[in-house]
Amino acid sequence: MIINWARLQEKLLRKNTAIKLLLKRLSQLYGGAVRYRLLKSYRREGLRKKVPALVISVGNIVAGGAGKTPMVRWLARHFSAKGMKVSVVTRGYGRRRRNRNLVVLAGDSRNMSWKYVGDEPYMLFRQLNNVPVIVGKSRYRCAFEAIERFGSEVIIMDDGFQHWALERDIDLVLLDCRKPFDNGYLIPLGRLREPVSHLVRADAIVLTRVPGEEIKRRTGRMLNSIFPGIPLFGSCHVPVAIRECTTGIEHEPQFISGKRVLAFSGIATPEDFFETLKRSGAIVIETISFPDHYEYGEDDVIRIIDTAKRKKVDFVITTEKDEVKLTDYVQMFNGLYSLVIDIRFLNEKLFCDWLEKRANL
Repeated sequence: MIINWARLQEKLLRKNTAIKLLLKRLSQLYGGAVRYRLLKSYRREGLRKKVPALVISVGNIVAGGAGKTPMVRWLARHFSAKGMKVSVVTRGYGRRRRNRNLVVLAGDSRNMSWKYVGDEPYMLFRQLNNVPVIVGKSRYRCAFEAIERFGSEVIIMDDGFQHWALERDIDLVLLDCRKPFDNGYLIPLGRLREPVSHLVRADAIVLTRVPGEEIKRRTGRMLNSIFPGIPLFGSCHVPVAIRECTTGIEHEPQFISGKRVLAFSGIATPEDFFETLKRSGAIVIETISFPDHYEYGEDDVIRIIDTAKRKKVDFVITTEKDEVKLTDYVQMFNGLYSLVIDIRFLNEKLFCDWLEKRANL
């Protein structure tokens, strides 16, 4: 049985006051624990370790779906294009316990299974040519390995806002423009990972999935009134290609325009994926959602294929993150495609000027 915890939470909160009160109390306890941990981290001397490289953290305060991975990819490509040696360090959420030590994705690591590093790190490794991705619980050890082994000058720390141990030079926090603080409550009543007031630690806020200038202005005014000294930048996620999973051949997004599509995904915000396909002109006949970081089995693939046949669709399409987890099953499909997404800044020059000034480049 597949459970969408976010939807289950919303349903329970609408119908059960007792559960809401319980979750509210748990949220208060969670908030107290976060504040204590933060206070403890700042009081302990030497807790944050510095490495001899430019360290940029990409994080958020709302659990899941802010668009951190495309931002990490953009930064890695940006600094690589300047001729700098770049590495990505990440914890590797959901990876198999068999190998919990530091793992380096570089060179011939394409033969390694995604299960031992996590789906997002493996996806980043496939997308970034000549950029090592180093996975481990200790981001300091990962960064040190990147410097020692690859001579990295820039370290991009994925999901680093709540990670205290590695000192960073730039703290970027991503917020979904449409719902920057979710419902305003901490986990488990909401999806906030820490109180909104903690955004004062951010060096810049990047609004993602900006649907239009008016909403950006409205959200921007609200954030500027609370955090007047923090620079604010707008961005959106745009489809750049439809990729054939067996051959790697990429087509323009309009390739699916007017075609009947079955779309499936195991990501934090599947609705955004489905809506992007529709905006690309696809006729989305059926959608199937799995939990975030879902590990597919043969039964899931058979279900998808049977549904596609029954609905008589032209294309079966998934996300890049899901694609890396389907390599063992891709031949079962009569054609499987993935949607390639990239991040675009509303004013890229403005962001680049700020970034390079902040990085002392």
